[in-house]
Amino acid sequence: MSRFEFAAGVNACLSKINELVTAGLADKVSQGDVATLQRLQEEFAAELAVLKGRVDLLETKTEQLESQQFSATTKLTGEALFQLRGDFTGNDLRPDNSGAIPGLVSKPLAEGGEGPAGRNATLGYRARLDFQSSFTGRDRLLVRLQASNIPRQGIAAYTNQGALHPDDATGDVNNVFGLFPGSVPTGQSSNNQVRLEKFTYGFPAGDRLRLQVTATGGRLWDFAPTLNALDYGDKGLGSITEFGRRNPIYRLSGAGAGVGLDYRFSEWGRFSVGYLGGNRVSAGVATANTVRNPFGAELGSTGNGFTGGTYGAIAQLTVTPNRDWDLGLTYVRSFFSADDVFAQRPGVGGGVGSHHSDFPLGGGPMELNSYGFQTRYRFSPGFVLSGWVGFTDVRAPVGGINPLGDRLSQPGDTANLFNWAVTLAFPDLFKAGALGGLVVGQAPKVTRSDGRFAQSPILTFGAGPLEDRQGESYHIEAFYQYPLGRNITLTPGIVWVTNPEYNSANPSFVLGTLRLTFSF
Repeated sequence: MSRFEFAAGVNACLSKINELVTAGLADKVSQGDVATLQRLQEEFAAELAVLKGRVDLLETKTEQLESQQFSATTKLTGEALFQLRGDFTGNDLRPDNSGAIPGLVSKPLAEGGEGPAGRNATLGYRARLDFQSSFTGRDRLLVRLQASNIPRQGIAAYTNQGALHPDDATGDVNNVFGLFPGSVPTGQSSNNQVRLEKFTYGFPAGDRLRLQVTATGGRLWDFAPTLNALDYGDKGLGSITEFGRRNPIYRLSGAGAGVGLDYRFSEWGRFSVGYLGGNRVSAGVATANTVRNPFGAELGSTGNGFTGGTYGAIAQLTVTPNRDWDLGLTYVRSFFSADDVFAQRPGVGGGVGSHHSDFPLGGGPMELNSYGFQTRYRFSPGFVLSGWVGFTDVRAPVGGINPLGDRLSQPGDTANLFNWAVTLAFPDLFKAGALGGLVVGQAPKVTRSDGRFAQSPILTFGAGPLEDRQGESYHIEAFYQYPLGRNITLTPGIVWVTNPEYNSANPSFVLGTLRLTFSF
């Protein structure tokens, strides 16, 4: 024990004696004890004076902090990441032997190694600030500001397969991705502009029910668990691709405003529902046919706010038989306006599959019914197995066209999409806080479609259906998330896509990334 610690003990004894005297219990203290304490007080007078000065200084600093604190209810957090990306692609890539765009172009999309669509590397960043407030201790108000210059990775295959995370082509960003002949799929970014990326408030309504209201930036996976150990939400951690994070059916909505409910009816089960509308107004030509959403609002080809345009509604039952095993059954009902279908916000296939999966019936208003099964099992603290399957039934209520106006499908035509994946997570691999990850699966593909390639008297087009039947394509992903410190993480990873666009004539391509994430 140091002299300062002993002096503090002497001071505590004096304080106790003063309490006894004040309480009229002075007879409990002997004169010998008082004399001993007086001697110790004199001997340690210098140390007691120093301690008193330190206490006074701390009180002054505490008063200053309380008067100058940012907020009594708000916590400021942030994340910044830098990402190096590159792709290594072969030649003569095409989405189908019949055409580059459904019913439009009959030629290879790009030749690897030549021009902007060839092999390339990019270095980008994303920075965000989160203002998290709580007024009751159980609620949370989140206001997120974000700036980024990371576009969707432009791959010579003109494909969304293997799209890396983060993908700044959000539902509120017009991401025209390879729609017109001769275009290069560079994607869009927020171009370094600071924007309100998310504004949401969640609060409990009793012990079992929680509500969430979102004004902008909502996603369906905010309302229900995706049950993938590699899914870190929209953070700069976890899987390095958009497909590897969750079942693509969770992407089938407008990234706008909505409301969700999460009800835990027992320790082993919960039921989640939510609705998101695109919440924007855009120009376009309305359809002559009437299509209505669950609120009874008429849906046209344009975006029409919260209830009149693109929307997504989710219902999910999540069951937890034991603490290591989770299962989920998911239903998603979606409607995409024609504007959002052509602009791929995010795309009928979720913007992570084949080109046909985003245009299985051409362009036009689309109604979707999607079904998913997800599961996650923790075999040990160091190994978690997850997986999912997803099926989407697409209907074109007024038919679909290509950008030139050629009809590709008739009113009432339908198409089917399918995807699956298995993921392996290795928490604390080689080091505490690290994460190893593997993903194997098939991104959304069109297994059946009533849509057919347009016939042209000038150009030679195939007459087959808009289906992915030219070969099997697999998504294979591996990454290692290594903590350099408490708040710094480095993640190298690669993605291998075989037979892109489900076309056996296409050579495989490999994407590489190096992601550096700072959290504070």
